[in-house]
Amino acid sequence: MQKYIIILVMLFCTGCTTPQLRENNDSIPLDENGYIAGSFIHSARESYARLALELKEKSNSKLTLIELHLPKNYRPIDLVGVKPGIYKINSLTRLAASGGYISKKEINTKEIESEFEVKPGYIYYIGDYDGQSTNEITSFIVIGAAASASTNHDETLRISGQELNAVKEKILTHYPGFGNLEVLDAFNLNK
Repeated sequence: MQKYIIILVMLFCTGCTTPQLRENNDSIPLDENGYIAGSFIHSARESYARLALELKEKSNSKLTLIELHLPKNYRPIDLVGVKPGIYKINSLTRLAASGGYISKKEINTKEIESEFEVKPGYIYYIGDYDGQSTNEITSFIVIGAAASASTNHDETLRISGQELNAVKEKILTHYPGFGNLEVLDAFNLNK
């Protein structure tokens, strides 16, 4: 019996993925970090899978996951501290309830396909993301754009942007300690 428990624990731990932690409302910025800002919601969920954006850092290929919140845990803006580097949103990732990867869907849309550089002491707004899980088909839709793609997975991701002044106001309201950092639009979503 103990052998089975040890094997189960080992399988659980090796399949786990830890999403990047969001800043607390009373946090203060660390000098060595840059910050990614956005709204991340998983508004419709018909399965137990969780959704996350996967960011890939160019120089060392390190992956960072930003999990989409369920509506009961939704915040109008989130800040995620990351090490300086050049990042790209790599995929929409389905995670098991335990945190292990189920599947990845590469994100190929013009609005967010470019890399962006994160420098210490700055906040980079990457957009507002709304993920929806169904037991049907996956489509990736960028609001206001003609790009879409579909596969046999069961998620939808919608991306929109908002004015940087509105983003700055939300950051001041929810993260007062970050009010002195400049906010930049990583993808120029508000052309």
